[in-house]
Amino acid sequence: MVLTAYLSYMTKVGVLLGGEENSTRAQMEDVIDFETKLANVSRPFNRSSEGRRVAKNKAFTNATKS
Repeated sequence: MVLTAYLSYMTKVGVLLGGEENSTRAQMEDVIDFETKLANVSRPFNRSSEGRRVAKNKAFTNATKS
């Protein structure tokens, strides 16, 4: 449902910028597909780096309390 609304929004913006509706919609579907693949590839990296950042912050906080 959210992706459908996002696709509709992107298509409307593309048409307002002068694009033809059918070709703009097809291009926006490709954009959403790319964004989805990019999110799936980057998701594990973000989780692991977030965990390291939190651990470093805790270690720093504990060291400064002494």
